[in-house]
Amino acid sequence: MKSLITPGSKCLLDGKTEVTVLKPSTRSNSSFTVEIPGESIQIVSIDRLSALPQPSQTTKVEEFLDYDE
Repeated sequence: MKSLITPGSKCLLDGKTEVTVLKPSTRSNSSFTVEIPGESIQIVSIDRLSALPQPSQTTKVEEFLDYDE
């Protein structure tokens, strides 16, 4: 299974703290070195990391339609 966590990506640590992934610390990608902004650099298990929620994108349909008036 391919990991969705890549170096440079932002993730949530334990569901609440935003961290930056620096690099995998094992060949199996079961743990990663992460930077907690303003605090420290730690090695954490992949189980503790989750993807940041993506902001929903809303687009107005009127922007794409040309109306003849």
